[in-house]
Amino acid sequence: MYAKVGYGESVIRLGAEKECENLKLLETGEPVFTPVMQEQPLLTEDLVKETEEFILRTGSVGAGCSQLLSDMQAFKAANPGCILEDFVRWHSPPDWEPAGNGESKESVNGGDDSSSRGHLSMRMQKEGNLWREIWETAKPVPAVNQSPLYNEDLSVEGILHGLEDFPPCDFFEQLFVSLLCSGCVVAEIKTSRNEYLSKLFLEC
Repeated sequence: MYAKVGYGESVIRLGAEKECENLKLLETGEPVFTPVMQEQPLLTEDLVKETEEFILRTGSVGAGCSQLLSDMQAFKAANPGCILEDFVRWHSPPDWEPAGNGESKESVNGGDDSSSRGHLSMRMQKEGNLWREIWETAKPVPAVNQSPLYNEDLSVEGILHGLEDFPPCDFFEQLFVSLLCSGCVVAEIKTSRNEYLSKLFLEC
């Protein structure tokens, strides 16, 4: 599939999954295509806690930026000639204000022709907005050619390193809870055949 980006110039779409209904690129008028994207990385409870601590300590949202950058690259590859406003309209509709909704169409950039089509939300127009910075650095790269967001080998290696310093008492606690839950499941199945035992089990 090809997309027109200029005077008779066409560029091939890469990594396009399906066409979005009633959504066209603002600059070229070409239909917007949903790109094939990478799945979000798997996060255990420990990784979520580490990420939160990292954000509080450094003020950076590295993991979230990696996902956003990946989505932007895939979108650019599937939609040649697109601009940030196109991505926002597709990825985060609440951050796009259509024209004629009763609100001011003035933009931070001085109110150009795009104001007749709508404008970004104030959050997206603020100076130093992270989305705009990432968009300017994003290259049109389909998801299949991107570096994976989730590295299984590194994750497993991190788990093994964690187990090396894992206190035996904490390990026993985790094992005990798992065995207790498994025992409850087995007991519930066994006692369900007897009304009295089933009632007693549920009360316990």
